[in-house]
Amino acid sequence: MKYRIVINIFLDPDKIDDAKKIYQFIKQHRALFKTIRKGLANEERSFIRIEKCYHDEDPPRPCEVIEEIFSD
Repeated sequence: MKYRIVINIFLDPDKIDDAKKIYQFIKQHRALFKTIRKGLANEERSFIRIEKCYHDEDPPRPCEVIEEIFSD
């Protein structure tokens, strides 16, 4: 059994500093990130990602990953 936290937060473009603060806070706790079923085909890794999201545009475009960090 594991505990899982799922976060999906959208912030306005002028809130990049807030987005970075949230990202950095979680990133500081990377040592807690675990990998489930490591090395198997159905492996699941903990991760955090910060990205630019264009899904509210017309037409929508894919997100642009700024940085992502995975569990070891």
